[in-house]
Amino acid sequence: MKAGSFLLNMLITSGTLPNFDVDESFFQYWVSEWLGGINNPENRLIMRRYARWGLSTKPWAGLSSRPTNYTARFQRLRSQLRDSEAFLTFADSLGHTPLTLPQRFLDAFIAESTSRRDNLAQFTRWLKKNGFGHAVASHRSRQMPASVMSPDGRWRLARRLLHGPAVDPVDRVGGLLILLYGQTATRIVSLHRSAVTFEKNEVLLTIADHPIRLPDELGEATTVLFNRSTTAHTDQSDTWLFRGRVPGKHLTSGALARRVTRIGVPVRDSRSAALLDLASDMPVALLADLLGLSIAAASRWSKVAKRDWLSYPSLRMGPYTGG
Repeated sequence: MKAGSFLLNMLITSGTLPNFDVDESFFQYWVSEWLGGINNPENRLIMRRYARWGLSTKPWAGLSSRPTNYTARFQRLRSQLRDSEAFLTFADSLGHTPLTLPQRFLDAFIAESTSRRDNLAQFTRWLKKNGFGHAVASHRSRQMPASVMSPDGRWRLARRLLHGPAVDPVDRVGGLLILLYGQTATRIVSLHRSAVTFEKNEVLLTIADHPIRLPDELGEATTVLFNRSTTAHTDQSDTWLFRGRVPGKHLTSGALARRVTRIGVPVRDSRSAALLDLASDMPVALLADLLGLSIAAASRWSKVAKRDWLSYPSLRMGPYTGG
């Protein structure tokens, strides 16, 4: 399937085939085949309706509300469907339907797997909303990650990427967007070339609602990415600032994370340190507008920053494990 997807994307990018979403098409084919393998006709009907009307494949929908790579998005959707059907089978095995299953049985079912709670949260709410179910799962609570990187350590890494020779522009830009602006790898690789603007001798990057003036060295590396030539014959491959191997697709978040980790930038710790620093100096609304955080997330980072900077002296005395 990977070889077929690559070939189709190449033909679309070259203009040989009309534009369509290859990954979406493969996913819909998989859904059709998978539904045919569900033996219980009532469960098959519920899953067919959910796959059609309850589970959006759009990048911004459901669990894919943040930018993510195209492969992971459809893998997650497949996992959601499988766990949802497994829940229906579980209810059957107890002599229940989703409408009669007590909450305690759903709680026991999701306790068997760390991923089931998230996968079933949307499905059980959809069941209840449409009159098919009663018990509801909730998403796992997200704890704000603590960083073991000191402010000094963060700035040492940033200076090395800003001024160090022979750093590939992909690594330089990707690493600095994490270290300076607390961006996730998924958001970085999803940046469009249109997010880059040029104003006199300055380079601006719009991550969320407002453009950010980049330091000179970061601006130069961003300009290199912006101007990199392409052999494609359509504008589609010019969409992404970080182009991937698959024609018309961006670099995956995993590939970027591996690249910056190899040059000494631990992604999670670097991002946490950046957001703690920025949240301690910026109003919540500005933090959200510039960096693409929700107001709730920006507020949480602001609260954590006020509490956690006091612990850095002790953290710096402990062993550094990277990320």
